[in-house]
Amino acid sequence: MSRTAATLKMFLRDIKPAHTVFALPFVVASTVAALRQNGLLDGEIDAGLIAWKSVWILAATFAARTVAMGFNRIADAKLDALNPRTALRPLPAGDARRSDYVTYVGVAAALFVLSAGMLNGLALLLSPAVLAVVCGYSLTKRFTPLTQPLLGLSLALGPLGAWIAVSGSLPLAATPLLLGAAVFFWVVGFDLIYACQDLAADARSPVRSFPKRYGVRAALLVSALCHAAMIGFLVALWLGPLGGGAIFGIGLGAATALVAIEHAIVRPGDLRRIGTAFFHLNALVSAAIAAALIAHTL
Repeated sequence: MSRTAATLKMFLRDIKPAHTVFALPFVVASTVAALRQNGLLDGEIDAGLIAWKSVWILAATFAARTVAMGFNRIADAKLDALNPRTALRPLPAGDARRSDYVTYVGVAAALFVLSAGMLNGLALLLSPAVLAVVCGYSLTKRFTPLTQPLLGLSLALGPLGAWIAVSGSLPLAATPLLLGAAVFFWVVGFDLIYACQDLAADARSPVRSFPKRYGVRAALLVSALCHAAMIGFLVALWLGPLGGGAIFGIGLGAATALVAIEHAIVRPGDLRRIGTAFFHLNALVSAAIAAALIAHTL
């Protein structure tokens, strides 16, 4: 294996493309809903146009996440070295070169801008701002414990951006706004849970995390409130623009149950199941909501 192939493989393993499962279902669901609302699924369907938009939306989604995670690894290399959970990542461990990561992030950023341009002018115009948001999250932990809202915004831009990609206009309709708000509070909630596992390491580092500043109990309480807000926005989506219906109601019920389980298995005195709560349950939450919205739309 060539050095380039080896370093690229290391980079991809480090940024965990599988975690796109959190954002991608909402992007796909928003795309389908936007296609329906803009009349592209009615009458004689233009399969070529739908395929064109779908390909570039997927490319933009993966490129944006690659930029976000790659930039995070570059910006946080020194901080990661202070945390036993992250110290063995390639950059802090000295197994990869910073210049390689910069190159890969640059290529991904270029792909994101290209994808936006292939979709429409508004998407292209907004692409630098999106990149600023998804990269900015990695810097916030240096000066504020309120880092999760920017991460929530980063993922909420997924369904909002998909709507822009399809419609060519700002996502001012109720469906993308309510879905984006639900994603925002969902991400803030589950990342607060995830942050609790690093409390001991954060105490020895300059990181300003929410659990370090306010404690694990407060972090879990705010997480629960955020997830309650998420369910509230999804209920508003269900009873409002979606007009009710059993299909989305079933998905909403499943997501509510999964969120309840997440908070039941992670408690201030028992953080052993954070991994299960963070990855497995939240992957199911996004899949349940997205599948229900797609099924309802089609």
